[in-house]
Amino acid sequence: MIEYTISVIDGKKKFPVIEFSDSQYDLIGELFLAERSFLSKIKKFLKDENKTEFSANVFSITKTGEEIQLENDITEQEITVGKDDFTLLLNAYYNEYKKLKK
Repeated sequence: MIEYTISVIDGKKKFPVIEFSDSQYDLIGELFLAERSFLSKIKKFLKDENKTEFSANVFSITKTGEEIQLENDITEQEITVGKDDFTLLLNAYYNEYKKLKK
């Protein structure tokens, strides 16, 4: 289980930020923040067994079996995480994001 906390940044707009106990996962938080407008599309992509690649503004996501590879297309940083862990994190972040959009 990946340890994380979600906090809310309150500026002109409120938005959630996910922080990880282990900094190796920070790229996931960057993806959620940068691609907030694509979160529902990413959720659909994860469920679609026929698609293996998804690209948004800054990040590309590749499914390979039970793993998800994330790549920042600008910095070329990448990370591979388990599909279940990524789905859990995405759902937690998405739920917090939707609460703030109301």
